[in-house]
Amino acid sequence: MPPESRPDAMRVFEYRARRTDGAEASGRLLAVDELDLDRQLAREGLILVEAKVSKQADASAELTLGARDLIAFSNQLATMVQAGVPILQALQHVAKHTRSSDCRRIVQSLLRRIEGGASLSEALAHHPRAFPDTFVAMVRSGELSTALPAVLRRQGAYLEWLREVKGVTKQALIYPSALVVAVLGLVVILVTFLIPRLVALFPGGREDLPEQTKFVLAISGFVTGNWQALVALLVAGGVGLWIALSIQSSRRVLSSLLLRVPRLGGLVEMLAISRFATTAAALHQSGCDILKTLQISGDACGNAFLRARFAQVLETVRGGEPIHVGMERAGRIDPYLVQLTAVGENSGRLGECLEDLANGYNAEVPRVVKWALSLIEPTVVIGGGLVVGFLLLAAILPIFKIYETLG
Repeated sequence: MPPESRPDAMRVFEYRARRTDGAEASGRLLAVDELDLDRQLAREGLILVEAKVSKQADASAELTLGARDLIAFSNQLATMVQAGVPILQALQHVAKHTRSSDCRRIVQSLLRRIEGGASLSEALAHHPRAFPDTFVAMVRSGELSTALPAVLRRQGAYLEWLREVKGVTKQALIYPSALVVAVLGLVVILVTFLIPRLVALFPGGREDLPEQTKFVLAISGFVTGNWQALVALLVAGGVGLWIALSIQSSRRVLSSLLLRVPRLGGLVEMLAISRFATTAAALHQSGCDILKTLQISGDACGNAFLRARFAQVLETVRGGEPIHVGMERAGRIDPYLVQLTAVGENSGRLGECLEDLANGYNAEVPRVVKWALSLIEPTVVIGGGLVVGFLLLAAILPIFKIYETLG
């Protein structure tokens, strides 16, 4: 398909035209440019007088949808379409009953584009910040396979599962995060303010101080004397990490290292494989071709290292090899995924096997997340207690030594 005819190159135009009898007409239409718009109007017996890109449509393209709004959009649209309601009426119903003003503006933009001749997936593609590529691809496959309601409902269920996992994670991290901030604040106060002033009251020189107190004072002197350099180092480290994450090769290396971290790496891999299997199963069962399925599912896994591995699988399959052979050649892909993929290809039940894998991991991931998060709180409490206890002991030991000297 030439670049000028791609759906993502099309825009909504507001136009004024004149009929053959001289009457004026106006409206909105989806077109690549004004020349394309003129051709479309000419086929309807209209002569283009004036045209401009719809500012309202362009502004809505920058809007985003929260997880809750996207889930509600999927479920409501699935219900309406499954009941036989035309897509335009279904979208009008969604726009009327949504509580989000951004969602209402996005749906109104979708309506204008569909009225202008675009399909639902083409209209969704004009809102990349609201609808992920995976969502758009699944809708496109649903349109091609006439299974749009099932696709939308399945996507809504997956987004709901993902939102629950994120919600559990955020809720479990609130207390440990607050505790870490409190401990760090206390450490800063002890090291930079309290301990140096207590030691200043010690009648002897620093040579007579306990070794633990000398160590803390050395840290205090280094921090207070070089705080500007330390802040600059932290900022430089943050900028360096951001640059590394923006470079594909560096992001793959960091993702590979993350997968090697004990326990955490297994959880990250499980989440990535679950996303891949869920997306692949939905696309395959919706009739999407296997190359497109592998491309979209690999991009949806969320891990740069595994994404590169799935890209290798795609190239192998494009060369005529089975999917499980490509996975074996790529290496470092979950053996369970490779095994079930082989079973699915040999039995002709690839979509069902991938769905079984996704369901198993989707049930396992929340349990693993809760288990991992349950270890964070006691670890933070014990670690923070040891650090604060060490600092307090460094502050108290000189006082004990004074009493011993007086005694």
